[in-house]
Amino acid sequence: MEKFNITSIWITLDYKIAFFFPSR
Repeated sequence: MEKFNITSIWITLDYKIAFFFPSR
């Protein structure tokens, strides 16, 4: 369960980064 939770947070962070930095 912990692994899934961490993965979910990581995906959320990646999505926010892509949103703030669309040039990536």
